[in-house]
Formats: sequence, C-alpha cells, structure tokens
Amino acid sequence: MKNFKQYYDLYLEFFDEIDGAVKHIDHLEENILNKGKAGVVEALENIDAAIEYFVGETDYKISTKFDGAPAIVAGHDPDGNFFVASKSAFAKDPKINYTHEDINDNHPGPGLSDKLHSALDYLPSLGLKGIYQMDYMFDSSPVPPGEYATGKSVATPAIIDGIKNNNEFIAFKPNTIIYAVSPDSPYGDDIQNAQIGVAIHIEYQVVKGILKVKKYTSSPSEFKSSKDVFVFNVLINKPKNPNKRITTQLLRDVDKKKARIMKLVDKIDFDSLGPYTDTLKSYINVEVRGGEFLEDTSISSDKFITYIANRHKKQADKLKTEKGKEKVHAKMKEAVRTLKALKPSVKKALDITKILANLKNNLISIFNEFTKNEVLGTYLETDDGWKATPPEGYAGSRVDDEGARITKFVDRAEFSAANFGSGKPGS
Repeated sequence: MKNFKQYYDLYLEFFDEIDGAVKHIDHLEENILNKGKAGVVEALENIDAAIEYFVGETDYKISTKFDGAPAIVAGHDPDGNFFVASKSAFAKDPKINYTHEDINDNHPGPGLSDKLHSALDYLPSLGLKGIYQMDYMFDSSPVPPGEYATGKSVATPAIIDGIKNNNEFIAFKPNTIIYAVSPDSPYGDDIQNAQIGVAIHIEYQVVKGILKVKKYTSSPSEFKSSKDVFVFNVLINKPKNPNKRITTQLLRDVDKKKARIMKLVDKIDFDSLGPYTDTLKSYINVEVRGGEFLEDTSISSDKFITYIANRHKKQADKLKTEKGKEKVHAKMKEAVRTLKALKPSVKKALDITKILANLKNNLISIFNEFTKNEVLGTYLETDDGWKATPPEGYAGSRVDDEGARITKFVDRAEFSAANFGSGKPGS
C-alpha cells in the first residue's frame, strides 16, 4: 500500500508557501522585499482585489485567521485511507497517523496526542473527500474553574470592555484569543453539543501524483453535517450595501498612494539591494517588536546599516581565530560601504513598505467592521476583565493559472508585536 509518507518530497515543495502550521505567509507589504517591482504590483493587485470582493464580482476570497492550536492536517491519502497529523506531516520524517496506536507511537504524552485522538475519532464524520489543513479550536476536555483552555467552559466575565456584565458565554481559548458565544445564539447548541470544533482553511489535491494546494478557503456547507464536529465559517460574508462602507475617500486614498508607490519603485536599485532584502525583513521585525515600525524611514535606513554591522560583529565574536574574525570584519566593512551607497534605495523600499502597510491597515479596519457583529466574539483576558479584540487577522486568496496564492492582512503594530512579546512566531 502506498501511504501518505511517500509523498512528502512532493508536498515539501509547496509547504513553504503556506502559513501557520505551515511555515510562513508573508505580509502584503513584504512583497517588495520578496519580489522587487513585481512584488509591488502583486501587492497592489491584492488591495484592488480585496476592495472588489465587497463591491463587485470576483474570485478573490477573504477569510478570517483563526487563533487555533494545533494545526491539524487530515483527510484521505491517495489510496483512500483516512489519517490525521500535526504540522509534522510536512517534516522531513513525516508523522502520519492512521490509527490510535500510530498517535501513541508518534506523539507520546498528553497534549497534542489527546487532540489528535479526538481528531481521528470525530473528523471522519465530516465526510472529508480530500486533504485539509485546519485550526483545532475546541474540544470537550475538562477545564479548571476560572481558567480558559481548548476545552469549553461556561463563563460569566464580570467586566467586558470596562462595562459590568451579567451575560453567560460558552468560551474556549485554544491559543491567545478567547472565543465566546452566547448559549442562546444560533451557534450555541451546536458548539455546546459538539465534541470538537475546527476552522478549515486549506484544501489540497493530488494531481498526477503531486500534492498541490487546491484552495485556501472552505465553507462549512462543503462538508457533511455532524453533531460531533462544529466547523467554523472562515470566509468573511459580504455585508449588505457594501458600497456605503467602502467610501469614496478610501478609493481616492488608494489611487493616490498607488501613484506615489509606482514613482518610487522605478528609482530603486533592486539588483544591488537583493542580497540584503532578507536581512531588511528581519530588521523591520525588530522595529515591530519595539513598537516603532518605520516611523521615520530615513532614520530606519541608518539603523538598518548599524543592524547589519552589529550582526557581523556578533558573528565575529563567536570565532576563535583572528584570521576568521578579520574575514568577517572585512565582509562587514564591505556590506556597510555598499549599503551606505544604497541608502536612497533602502529608504524608498521602506517608504513603499510603509505605504503598503497603511493601505493594508485601512482595509483591515473595514474587515473588522464587517466581522464585529458576528455571533462569535473574540476577546483578550486582562487584569480588568475581558477586552474585545478584532480577529487575529485576515487572508486574501485566489486560484489562477499560476496556482493558489495567499496574502496575509495583519495589523503588525497590534498583533505581530503582541505575538513577539508572547513568544509566538511574529508574523
């Protein structure tokens, strides 16, 4: 029997393109550092497509990023055998579980194994026809009083957003965000009675023996109804009269900033900047951690050069021989010399990054408006009670002749900084 493990060389190829359980999805504004001018054009196309999603007809999809844990890969392998796995399905030595014995062998100890056992028991009831990647949102494991975890609990927080609260919720906290729903809501009974809950994001398919991404979003209606598994809707539903919410001012702002971006992009020496773009992305994350995020791109350009120099110095300090240290110092001097000459290009690249991020954040504020009245509430637990928070972020995706593509819409100043601070991958 040809099992799923035999395909890992094939799916490692595309696994780099995805996120979460996957390795990483880049922020929209990072496209310039990944692909140069072509990346800028792609970012602007995503912005246009996101607007079109609400005001016209398009195959572009916008989905909510759920803050679940762990990521689960499940479905039927090419021979029709049902399996479950964590993100280790995509490791060099993949751990694929067809039975409970496989789970015990591959994932000894509590925690992840408990969730995989539940997934193996209940996910087949959805009638999964392909292979899917999903966030594990809740189960029926016991939760200590006053605490929140993957298991569901009945919660009556005393304070919500500074206001005294008497309402009861069914609550679960798979990762950082508390999800809460009223027992009387349309979801209340279904969530309360379900054994597990999942948010299904990615569907894969095998084409001529090669595993590929089929699409990045799924609707609960695509699966069999199951009393044991609650499937969250990841897609943002189009609101009524969206044109009133997508304002003329926003559209003018988009056009104005797009024109400025295209003037800047033609003045950047991408060929010379190319060797430094990955390090520039790392530096930007430093600013995100510090709550700065390109407040002054001229200052950031200077700090980036210092950042490069310090990285080389740290590398040299780890070496034992003077010859090795001298070699690293020589590389440092060359890099600093090159980047000082490239500073105009660095600044313009950062200017474009900042403009794209601002456009993205404007769209996120609109997405938040469209989702804030959802039945499912999202909260952060603070010393002063619960604080309502928007979703972790959103993802825009489409499938075209080039395959399935996805772009992340996350407010880095808010969520990425928080994730860095909490030890989660910054994103």
